[in-house]
Amino acid sequence: MDWNLSLLFVFGHLLHWGSSADGLVRRLFLRFYIRYEVPIFKLALRFIYSRWSDFWIFKKLFIIFIGYPVKKWGETGYPLLASEVKDFIASLPDKTVFSLGDCRCRLSVKGPCERYHQGLCPHPLLTEIGISWGAVYYKKEPPEKERHRVATREEILRVIDDGLQNDLVPCLYSFCIAGGIEGREYVICNCCKGRCAPILLRKKGINMMMDGHYQARALPENCTGCGDCLESCPLDAVSVDPVLKIGDCFGCGLCAKKCPSGAIKMVAR
Repeated sequence: MDWNLSLLFVFGHLLHWGSSADGLVRRLFLRFYIRYEVPIFKLALRFIYSRWSDFWIFKKLFIIFIGYPVKKWGETGYPLLASEVKDFIASLPDKTVFSLGDCRCRLSVKGPCERYHQGLCPHPLLTEIGISWGAVYYKKEPPEKERHRVATREEILRVIDDGLQNDLVPCLYSFCIAGGIEGREYVICNCCKGRCAPILLRKKGINMMMDGHYQARALPENCTGCGDCLESCPLDAVSVDPVLKIGDCFGCGLCAKKCPSGAIKMVAR
């Protein structure tokens, strides 16, 4: 069942090529995806946490048959700096509909993030923001306990601020992107590095996300070796031993935000 859903999700996107951002085909597939998003994420997380994900051949097959098609034609997202996500929300028309619900990835891990409810995770759970058609379908398509509720623009800005205070990464996702991502944005996820499926896949070498507009640049001469940046990086890409270095950066800006000595700055790609 899970595999059938995933294959239909991947190849169905090709049918909307060239359609408008609000086209009927796109909306039909968006409804389908949102209805079955949690089972799809369960399948992805099952692969991530399995021993098969460490084998080169299975990782390569996942990239070829699922990762690459989804990122190129289906769904993809990219991280935004705090200023970028607020500018994006401000740019949306006054009539834009918003919704708010629990993180899909954490709903996919044996219920609504057992670590959160056991007091072991400081991250808020109510972090997923539906936009436009995404908001419409998140309020009615998933099972009742997983549905979003209506939210105001002011409320979602507070959710984003709370997420940034807790080292969550605001990521903007677009759906049915064969015609380009602009105008096809449907959700902002405030991503937790310990449960976010796209982030965990990237750490496994399977990149299903686009890089953000900025990247971190190290200024080792300013580094005091405090290590505040290490815990905040979702990709574990920062090291300070023996000197400050930055590896696979996708541009979330959390390390620069945490650095007290200005040893990391964000620069345009």
